[in-house]
Amino acid sequence: MSSVSSKNGNKTKLIILAVILCVLIVASVAVAVVVALGEGNPDNGKENSSASGTASLTSEQNASTQNSGLGSDITDSSSVVVNSSYEVIAPDADAYYNGISTVVSKTEAFTSVNVRTESQVYNDFFQRGFTEDITTEYMMNGDLDEKRVISRYSSLTHPVYQTYYTTAKNDLWLIVEINGTVMATPVTYNLSLNSGMSLMLSENDTMTTYDSTSNQFYVIKPKADEITLKTVGAINAQTLENYQLGGNQ
Repeated sequence: MSSVSSKNGNKTKLIILAVILCVLIVASVAVAVVVALGEGNPDNGKENSSASGTASLTSEQNASTQNSGLGSDITDSSSVVVNSSYEVIAPDADAYYNGISTVVSKTEAFTSVNVRTESQVYNDFFQRGFTEDITTEYMMNGDLDEKRVISRYSSLTHPVYQTYYTTAKNDLWLIVEINGTVMATPVTYNLSLNSGMSLMLSENDTMTTYDSTSNQFYVIKPKADEITLKTVGAINAQTLENYQLGGNQ
């Protein structure tokens, strides 16, 4: 492989968180979707992320959060360029996000005061009604670690955390926290859309993503034809139970 056209590269989406997440939106390092929903091999896709140096929220989220933009998996097979020496060159995150959104701000992960500890995230998610395992797989320096369940007693911090929530109507949601910002995206609903669009819920009019290559957080306002971003009062179990998918959009 020598190079991939810029046209295909522009179509590449992200997590997370992911997120879409979404984000939101490709399936290169994926575990098949609904498999993804927590039951696939947690190491699936790890080689691709490590080689490119750019993070998705989790290896599963590339499938489940197509076009969500969450985790910044902007280096799938349709956008990576390999030079004549077979060196993998990751696309520029600034160019990617400027192409799909308005970038509000960028923050170095190490200097952010919003990143929370495992204990803080565990307690906050529990209060929100999310009781499934919360996982993480990135270190604060951007390195990809083994995906693991966080501890309610740990003071370690990570750029990205994620969990899942299934409503009484069997709608599967991916919940992501990036740099202290909590977002949610409906996995099965997004995958059912023929338009390629993804829905993301946020507690404000922006969404936060993470790029591990530069180890930076991006706060963005996605373009309307990329991600449908909806603002809700709170990302919690009650909100997701009451949210009318297909009716509120």
